[in-house]
Amino acid sequence: MRRKLFVLLLVVIFFGSLFALYAGAKEKKITIKFMAALYSEATTPFWEDVIAAFEKEYPNVEVELDVVHWDNVYQKTTTLISAKQEPDILNTDTILVQYAAEGLLEPLDPYMDASFKAQFIPAMLESGLYDGKIQALPFLASVRALFYNKDVFEKAGVQPPRTAEELVEVALAINDPPDFYAFGMPITNFEGQAYISYFLWAAGGSWLDASGKCAVNSPEGVRALTFARDLVHTYKVVYPPWSTVNRDETQKAMTAGKVGMLMTASFFPTIAKMDNPDLRLGAVPIPRDKAQYNLAVVDSLMIFKRSEHKQEAFDFIKFYFRDEWHKRACIEEGVLPVTKSVSNELKSNPDLGPFIEMLPSGRFYPLHPEWQPMYMEVIKAWQLAILGEKEPKEALDDAVRKINTEIIK
Repeated sequence: MRRKLFVLLLVVIFFGSLFALYAGAKEKKITIKFMAALYSEATTPFWEDVIAAFEKEYPNVEVELDVVHWDNVYQKTTTLISAKQEPDILNTDTILVQYAAEGLLEPLDPYMDASFKAQFIPAMLESGLYDGKIQALPFLASVRALFYNKDVFEKAGVQPPRTAEELVEVALAINDPPDFYAFGMPITNFEGQAYISYFLWAAGGSWLDASGKCAVNSPEGVRALTFARDLVHTYKVVYPPWSTVNRDETQKAMTAGKVGMLMTASFFPTIAKMDNPDLRLGAVPIPRDKAQYNLAVVDSLMIFKRSEHKQEAFDFIKFYFRDEWHKRACIEEGVLPVTKSVSNELKSNPDLGPFIEMLPSGRFYPLHPEWQPMYMEVIKAWQLAILGEKEPKEALDDAVRKINTEIIK
């Protein structure tokens, strides 16, 4: 009897130990926090599927997803950084350079082997290079173009404009206020820097001079702002709430048949199909004035230095770059691939192919640690000038003076 009790005791101890080990293993499961920017209604389901597949392959890792609207990403990240509670992984835009300059990001070079690096389009990989180190990886790309309503253009018998002069001529031909305006030009805090770049670069101007100081008050910069002001006041072809209705809302105005032309991102056709399947869109490069440029934008994935699980965070990023996931993200969000294999595969895609061809010649925003406060100040100057509260030269001079003395130090 004693022997039986002893054996039973050993069995209880054995299974108790197993249970304790199992419970301990569960307690030690790693959690990585991932803040993702909201691109569309497809964003959250996409990441949920990626996370489910990743957690199946990496059973000891959990990914805590936080999807944040683009309007709030910067503010929320700033708040979390101040509280030393930033996520392990962040998906955002070129604001990464500010975090890199402040030493907040984990350089990713040590985590990458040659074969992993080789899968990226070189210019895309270089977009995350700061101080000689890869501080972030490209997530998705886009280029900007002038989109136009084909039905409206055909009815008016006009061709899409290739120059600033032609833009005015076409706009006057199709303009029919107050129900229909020829051109959308949202100069707001959300994406206003893009619209300024379209006009500034077309006029031959630049955001920065050779010394890294703001230079938007150059003769070319004044020319760009004056042209934008004239579109509003002299030609009266701009959708009126240009200073209060942002890019996304202006896109909706175009899909609703209130706007005839809009400079915006290559993912617009995907969004437009959901809002208005009958809308026939055409696209041409941004009309030139003195120069021809298409804005290219790369959104990024980065790991914060304070993360306690950097390797697991990188494993998740690396998992996303498998062709099946990167390709799906591009198709569902209507954006452009950053890897060679998916780029080659999608070149025949009717919605993405034409823009993939534009991407290598795209021009990027300047990589400057004070980029965000700089462009916010310039947006304010453009608004003041177009509203008539200051002359273009005065508004830009005042903005540049403040930027170069108070912001760039």
